[in-house]
Amino acid sequence: MSGRPDLNARLGEFLAEHADAILGSAGFKRRAGARSARRKTGYGAQKIEFFAYSRPAYAPGQAHLVMKAWLYMPEVMQLARQLFGPSFTIDPADPGLAGGADLDSLRQREPPGLWLFADEAQLRSHAPQVQGALRRWVLPFLDASSTLDAFASGPAREHLPVEVVAAAYVQLGQPGSALRYLQQRAAAADTGSGLLTPVPLRALHTLAAYLSDNGQGP
Repeated sequence: MSGRPDLNARLGEFLAEHADAILGSAGFKRRAGARSARRKTGYGAQKIEFFAYSRPAYAPGQAHLVMKAWLYMPEVMQLARQLFGPSFTIDPADPGLAGGADLDSLRQREPPGLWLFADEAQLRSHAPQVQGALRRWVLPFLDASSTLDAFASGPAREHLPVEVVAAAYVQLGQPGSALRYLQQRAAAADTGSGLLTPVPLRALHTLAAYLSDNGQGP
Protein backbone atom coordinates (compact mmCIF):
# COMPACT_ATOMS: atom_id res chain seq x y z
CA MET A 1 0.00 0.00 0.00
CA SER A 2 1.44 3.37 -1.03
CA GLY A 3 1.74 6.49 1.11
CA ARG A 4 -0.86 9.14 1.85
CA PRO A 5 -0.24 11.55 -1.11
CA ASP A 6 -0.45 8.71 -3.63
CA LEU A 7 -3.49 7.27 -1.87
CA ASN A 8 -5.32 10.61 -2.05
CA ALA A 9 -4.46 10.97 -5.73
CA ARG A 10 -5.75 7.46 -6.37
CA LEU A 11 -8.98 8.27 -4.56
CA GLY A 12 -9.42 11.49 -6.55
CA GLU A 13 -9.10 9.54 -9.80
CA PHE A 14 -11.60 6.97 -8.54
CA LEU A 15 -14.15 9.68 -7.71
CA ALA A 16 -13.69 11.36 -11.09
CA GLU A 17 -14.43 8.10 -12.86
CA HIS A 18 -17.13 6.59 -10.66
CA ALA A 19 -18.80 9.27 -8.51
CA ASP A 20 -18.68 12.68 -10.18
CA ALA A 21 -21.58 12.02 -12.56
CA ILE A 22 -23.88 11.05 -9.70
CA LEU A 23 -22.71 13.91 -7.51
CA GLY A 24 -22.99 16.43 -10.33
CA SER A 25 -26.54 15.41 -11.19
CA ALA A 26 -27.46 16.18 -7.56
CA GLY A 27 -25.87 19.62 -7.68
CA PHE A 28 -22.60 18.77 -5.95
CA LYS A 29 -19.31 20.16 -7.23
CA ARG A 30 -15.90 18.59 -6.62
CA ARG A 31 -12.62 20.29 -7.39
CA ALA A 32 -10.10 18.26 -9.38
CA GLY A 33 -8.18 16.03 -7.01
CA ALA A 34 -10.41 16.80 -4.03
CA ARG A 35 -11.82 14.07 -1.79
CA SER A 36 -15.11 15.88 -1.19
CA ALA A 37 -17.99 17.46 -3.09
CA ARG A 38 -20.15 20.33 -1.89
CA ARG A 39 -23.43 22.01 -2.80
CA LYS A 40 -25.00 25.18 -1.47
CA THR A 41 -28.27 25.25 0.46
CA GLY A 42 -30.42 28.03 1.86
CA TYR A 43 -28.88 27.53 5.31
CA GLY A 44 -25.30 27.04 4.18
CA ALA A 45 -23.97 23.95 2.45
CA GLN A 46 -23.82 20.18 2.38
CA LYS A 47 -20.71 18.14 1.77
CA ILE A 48 -20.03 14.51 0.92
CA GLU A 49 -16.52 13.52 1.94
CA PHE A 50 -14.52 10.40 1.16
CA PHE A 51 -11.64 9.13 3.29
CA ALA A 52 -9.11 6.38 2.73
CA TYR A 53 -7.51 5.16 5.92
CA SER A 54 -4.12 3.66 5.13
CA ARG A 55 -3.07 0.45 6.87
CA PRO A 56 -5.63 0.47 9.70
CA ALA A 57 -4.96 -1.97 12.54
CA TYR A 58 -7.89 -4.15 11.44
CA ALA A 59 -6.60 -4.41 7.84
CA PRO A 60 -2.76 -4.31 7.67
CA GLY A 61 -1.42 -3.71 4.20
CA GLN A 62 -4.73 -2.33 2.92
CA ALA A 63 -6.68 0.92 2.88
CA HIS A 64 -10.27 1.45 4.01
CA LEU A 65 -12.56 3.70 1.96
CA VAL A 66 -15.30 5.44 3.94
CA MET A 67 -17.90 8.12 3.18
CA LYS A 68 -19.51 10.80 5.34
CA ALA A 69 -22.18 13.48 4.85
CA TRP A 70 -21.74 16.88 6.50
CA LEU A 71 -24.11 19.84 7.05
CA TYR A 72 -22.86 23.42 7.36
CA MET A 73 -25.19 25.96 8.98
CA PRO A 74 -23.30 29.17 9.81
CA GLU A 75 -26.29 31.22 11.01
CA VAL A 76 -27.80 28.35 12.99
CA MET A 77 -24.47 27.59 14.66
CA GLN A 78 -23.98 31.26 15.52
CA LEU A 79 -27.44 31.28 17.09
CA ALA A 80 -26.71 28.00 18.92
CA ARG A 81 -23.70 29.62 20.60
CA GLN A 82 -25.90 32.54 21.58
CA LEU A 83 -28.50 30.17 23.05
CA PHE A 84 -26.29 27.53 24.66
CA GLY A 85 -23.02 29.31 25.32
CA PRO A 86 -20.03 30.54 23.29
CA SER A 87 -18.12 27.28 23.75
CA PHE A 88 -20.70 25.23 21.84
CA THR A 89 -19.08 24.00 18.63
CA ILE A 90 -18.65 20.89 16.52
CA ASP A 91 -15.27 21.84 15.09
CA PRO A 92 -13.39 24.85 16.48
CA ALA A 93 -11.61 25.19 13.15
CA ASP A 94 -14.93 25.57 11.28
CA PRO A 95 -17.61 27.30 13.34
CA GLY A 96 -20.23 26.76 10.61
CA LEU A 97 -20.08 22.97 10.80
CA ALA A 98 -23.31 21.65 12.34
CA GLY A 99 -22.49 17.94 12.26
CA GLY A 100 -22.75 14.93 10.01
CA ALA A 101 -23.46 11.26 9.60
CA ASP A 102 -21.25 8.44 8.39
CA LEU A 103 -22.49 5.94 5.88
CA ASP A 104 -22.87 3.05 8.31
CA SER A 105 -25.23 5.09 10.47
CA LEU A 106 -27.42 5.75 7.40
CA ARG A 107 -27.71 2.11 6.38
CA GLN A 108 -30.45 1.64 8.98
CA ARG A 109 -30.67 -2.03 9.92
CA GLU A 110 -28.36 -3.30 7.20
CA PRO A 111 -24.96 -4.54 8.36
CA PRO A 112 -22.02 -2.19 7.82
CA GLY A 113 -19.69 -2.90 4.95
CA LEU A 114 -15.92 -2.55 4.69
CA TRP A 115 -14.53 -1.22 1.42
CA LEU A 116 -10.95 -2.49 1.69
CA PHE A 117 -8.42 -2.28 -1.11
CA ALA A 118 -4.71 -2.76 -1.72
CA ASP A 119 -4.46 -1.60 -5.33
CA GLU A 120 -6.36 0.21 -8.07
CA ALA A 121 -8.20 -2.88 -9.23
CA GLN A 122 -9.55 -3.60 -5.76
CA LEU A 123 -10.57 0.04 -5.33
CA ARG A 124 -12.43 -0.01 -8.66
CA SER A 125 -14.23 -3.17 -7.61
CA HIS A 126 -16.03 -1.13 -4.96
CA ALA A 127 -17.46 1.34 -7.50
CA PRO A 128 -20.94 -0.30 -7.71
CA GLN A 129 -21.26 -0.30 -3.92
CA VAL A 130 -20.12 3.33 -3.66
CA GLN A 131 -22.56 4.42 -6.35
CA GLY A 132 -25.36 2.44 -4.75
CA ALA A 133 -24.64 3.97 -1.35
CA LEU A 134 -24.78 7.47 -2.80
CA ARG A 135 -28.11 6.83 -4.53
CA ARG A 136 -29.75 4.80 -1.78
CA TRP A 137 -28.63 6.43 1.45
CA VAL A 138 -26.41 9.50 1.27
CA LEU A 139 -28.18 11.65 -1.31
CA PRO A 140 -31.71 10.87 -0.02
CA PHE A 141 -30.53 11.75 3.48
CA LEU A 142 -29.18 15.11 2.33
CA ASP A 143 -32.11 15.79 -0.03
CA ALA A 144 -34.48 15.35 2.92
CA SER A 145 -32.53 18.08 4.74
CA SER A 146 -32.08 20.55 1.89
CA THR A 147 -33.97 23.38 3.63
CA LEU A 148 -34.02 24.47 7.25
CA ASP A 149 -37.69 23.52 7.58
CA ALA A 150 -36.99 20.06 6.22
CA PHE A 151 -33.98 19.63 8.47
CA ALA A 152 -35.95 20.55 11.59
CA SER A 153 -38.40 17.71 11.01
CA GLY A 154 -36.34 15.34 8.87
CA PRO A 155 -33.89 12.50 9.34
CA ALA A 156 -30.76 14.61 9.76
CA ARG A 157 -31.89 15.88 13.15
CA GLU A 158 -31.40 12.35 14.52
CA HIS A 159 -27.69 12.58 13.71
CA LEU A 160 -26.87 16.12 14.83
CA PRO A 161 -26.59 17.52 18.37
CA VAL A 162 -29.89 18.47 19.99
CA GLU A 163 -28.64 22.04 20.43
CA VAL A 164 -28.35 22.41 16.65
CA VAL A 165 -31.89 21.17 16.08
CA ALA A 166 -33.28 23.45 18.77
CA ALA A 167 -31.41 26.43 17.33
CA ALA A 168 -32.83 25.62 13.90
CA TYR A 169 -36.35 25.79 15.31
CA VAL A 170 -35.60 29.13 16.95
CA GLN A 171 -34.08 30.38 13.68
CA LEU A 172 -37.37 29.44 12.01
CA GLY A 173 -39.28 31.49 14.60
CA GLN A 174 -40.61 28.41 16.40
CA PRO A 175 -39.26 28.55 19.98
CA GLY A 176 -42.19 26.44 21.20
CA SER A 177 -41.21 23.66 18.80
CA ALA A 178 -37.62 23.91 20.06
CA LEU A 179 -38.76 23.44 23.65
CA ARG A 180 -41.09 20.57 22.80
CA TYR A 181 -38.34 18.84 20.83
CA LEU A 182 -35.92 19.12 23.76
CA GLN A 183 -38.60 17.92 26.18
CA GLN A 184 -39.15 14.82 24.04
CA ARG A 185 -35.44 14.14 23.76
CA ALA A 186 -34.95 14.70 27.49
CA ALA A 187 -37.74 12.23 28.31
CA ALA A 188 -36.22 9.65 25.98
CA ALA A 189 -32.75 10.14 27.45
CA ASP A 190 -33.81 9.94 31.10
CA THR A 191 -32.21 6.79 32.53
CA GLY A 192 -33.53 7.38 36.04
CA SER A 193 -30.05 7.02 37.52
CA GLY A 194 -29.91 10.62 38.70
CA LEU A 195 -26.11 10.54 38.39
CA LEU A 196 -25.82 12.63 35.26
CA THR A 197 -28.10 15.24 33.74
CA PRO A 198 -28.87 14.18 30.14
CA VAL A 199 -27.63 16.60 27.50
CA PRO A 200 -31.18 17.27 26.17
CA LEU A 201 -32.36 18.20 29.67
CA ARG A 202 -29.48 20.60 30.19
CA ALA A 203 -30.19 22.12 26.79
CA LEU A 204 -33.89 22.40 27.66
CA HIS A 205 -33.17 24.29 30.88
CA THR A 206 -30.67 26.55 29.15
CA LEU A 207 -32.99 27.37 26.27
CA ALA A 208 -36.02 27.93 28.50
CA ALA A 209 -34.02 30.36 30.64
CA TYR A 210 -32.70 32.20 27.58
CA LEU A 211 -36.13 32.57 26.01
CA SER A 212 -37.62 33.74 29.30
CA ASP A 213 -34.88 36.30 29.83
CA ASN A 214 -35.35 37.65 26.32
CA GLY A 215 -39.14 37.60 26.21
CA GLN A 216 -39.22 34.92 23.51
CA GLY A 217 -41.25 32.26 25.24
CA PRO A 218 -43.60 30.02 23.25
